[in-house]
Amino acid sequence: MTKDAETYRKLTEKVMELTAARGVSISPDTEVFRDLGIYGTELLELFLWINREFGIELKVDLSMYAPGESQFGGLFQRIWIRLTGKQPHYRSLSVGRIVEAIEDRQWKNE
Repeated sequence: MTKDAETYRKLTEKVMELTAARGVSISPDTEVFRDLGIYGTELLELFLWINREFGIELKVDLSMYAPGESQFGGLFQRIWIRLTGKQPHYRSLSVGRIVEAIEDRQWKNE
């Protein structure tokens, strides 16, 4: 198994564990937030696991890729949608991009 394939396997296993999604197909194009619903503390947990598992520190502003969790987070989001009629926009965060960052040992901002 190549290094990329092993990284991809480990990452998808962890993602499946976090989502408890059984039978969900995960590809490099799968969006962590949009497709799998991983955000907030689960997303933080994923990146902390990556740091430990692969011995690297990916410095990522997670709020650019998914909503956080806070006591009033859902309320503010509902108010925003009601006032603007728009969903908050988050950048793409695909499984493939995370694998690439692990292999490169750094996060590249878009």
